[in-house]
Amino acid sequence: MFLSEEEKMIREYFDISDPTTRALLLHEDTNNEQLLAALTNALYDKIVSNVDKIDFGSIPRSRGDITKVEGFENTVECLNIMRKIAIEYKETPDYVDTVLGAINNVKERKAVFMKGYATNMEFPIMLYNLVVLCIEQSVSYMIAVCIQYIKDPESGSMAAALDKVAYNNTKDTLLYDQLNKFNIGCASKQVDLALDEVFKNAKAVKEAVEDMGATDRLINRKVRPRGIDQMPDDLFDDADSTTEPINGCGNAMNTPMGVNEGLLSAAVNVVGAVANVARYTLYGVKALLGCVIPLMRSITYFFIHTRVKASDTLAIQAQFIEANANRLQYSDTSMDDDKKKKVIAKQLKIAEKLRNWSNKLAIDNKKSEIAANVDMTKEKKTTAQDFNDQYPDEGNTGDLF
Repeated sequence: MFLSEEEKMIREYFDISDPTTRALLLHEDTNNEQLLAALTNALYDKIVSNVDKIDFGSIPRSRGDITKVEGFENTVECLNIMRKIAIEYKETPDYVDTVLGAINNVKERKAVFMKGYATNMEFPIMLYNLVVLCIEQSVSYMIAVCIQYIKDPESGSMAAALDKVAYNNTKDTLLYDQLNKFNIGCASKQVDLALDEVFKNAKAVKEAVEDMGATDRLINRKVRPRGIDQMPDDLFDDADSTTEPINGCGNAMNTPMGVNEGLLSAAVNVVGAVANVARYTLYGVKALLGCVIPLMRSITYFFIHTRVKASDTLAIQAQFIEANANRLQYSDTSMDDDKKKKVIAKQLKIAEKLRNWSNKLAIDNKKSEIAANVDMTKEKKTTAQDFNDQYPDEGNTGDLF
């Protein structure tokens, strides 16, 4: 059986072994597009519940303008130095270029991210903070793990050398992988489409919520987009069949044994009750669920496990730049021997600090990646109960707004 892209997403994220969830998936008032919109919000909820554990340093104070992030000039300079070293060692600069590309993509969307801050819209703010933190950490990781300092036996000065194995292994790290996906999402306009969907619907949702009573606000939370054809009855043929088969589209009068009908009714309301409030396009939902939400999810789970502080990443970059400056200073032929000795002393001190960071960051990065992957693997798949449990406090306008 061939599955559509939407059906593959539903299979991936929904717990189709749960009877009530199966009934929800095949309910007559539910369709793929509605499910994906509700699923997007459910996954986003899980990100929000973890993101406050992350140290973003000064990034939020930049309010969407990456050039205003503390140490931004150092970050770019570090990447330029790294790029020169990679070329000098006849290695591809692609890994450095990926990070530089991510910086440019964030800069190109400065107006959108600044608008998010100006309107206090959580989704674009969070995406900006996560991607910029990923950029900063990836730069410091490459410096600490890929650069070694070798002492010249004759002069005693230190020269930066590229660890080719570590550099080429960069492509396998979670940070690099997510920045690469971010760049791909920007090139394909998936990131722009996702952000546009959120902004486009925010005003409609806010105005509708203001007109609702307290009870309506609790029920009409999730977005019901424009409908598409009902899901095929055989979509879940190979799922757990311990309950009676669902014939056609289950409903309140025709549900399999074991289904909590009250929960099913509530979940259907949450998934489909806001048809007249805001409407995501199918392309918008797929951009959110297929690109941006997974990206934010992976970065979030990585950073809730890392012990490296935002200030540490800036310190590594500053030391790398100082080491490069000392190397250039030492090459000045007019410098006397006393000054050269002082420069060498500085070089040795910085090299030792960076060596210590190398061990710490390499171990921390690996542990964080493993823990993040474990978390995402263990994370419970979405069920009908999730929609019923996630009613907002009165006045909440919804996850993505």
